[in-house]
Amino acid sequence: MRMRIKTVLMFLSLAFSLHAQTSATPTPADLKNAIVCMDSFLGMTNAMLPADVISMKPESLKFRMNGQDYNYSGHYTVTLNTPRQHKNPYFGLGSPEMAKILILEDWDGNALPLQNVTIWEKRSGFIDATAMGKEWIHSGTYTIQN
Repeated sequence: MRMRIKTVLMFLSLAFSLHAQTSATPTPADLKNAIVCMDSFLGMTNAMLPADVISMKPESLKFRMNGQDYNYSGHYTVTLNTPRQHKNPYFGLGSPEMAKILILEDWDGNALPLQNVTIWEKRSGFIDATAMGKEWIHSGTYTIQN
């Protein structure tokens, strides 16, 4: 009897762990239908693909394309045609940083200059900004000119 209970418990444990591994991570609504640019992806150099973004960190991107999840490590740029709603810094009392020109370096193999930019987040090797009615999230080198 104990052996049967152990077998059933092991089977249920295995079933739950397999379900947890195969269930898809939900895509945040404001990160759907993005354009993702990557240095190299599945043999393509300077790949530019439509995808739903799941999560972003410097040098690390998780996205869904055609129903399959991918993990990417390296430089990338995510472009959102509809910018997300951002809160002003300093508990809403401050203003976001503005720049005359933001240059995203190594974007699709080139440098991409953006004018009249609102910068929402920046740190070494990562920047989130809006310009030209789009949101640009770049993991890589960039230059700000005022």
